[in-house]
Amino acid sequence: MHRQVDMMRVVEIDNLSRAGDIEGLLAALCDEDEHTREVAADALGAFADERVEKALREVEFEDPVQTVRDHAARSRGRVVERLKVEKGTMV
Repeated sequence: MHRQVDMMRVVEIDNLSRAGDIEGLLAALCDEDEHTREVAADALGAFADERVEKALREVEFEDPVQTVRDHAARSRGRVVERLKVEKGTMV
């Protein structure tokens, strides 16, 4: 049953990501389930949005679970690079 719930959450997060629902993904980043937070962090890496960068930075340093922090750190790096490209500050 737990595995089925995990898969349902992953599908929900994928749907949020495809719809560009940043607010929904940010909410998933605060879910009680660590796997949900990991998947949400991964999905948020696709967006060049300063709100996303800030939220991922908070998770990177404050989430109680190391793997969630790791996912947030990697995704935040992608977001920062996307923001640089978007702003034309790529070196």
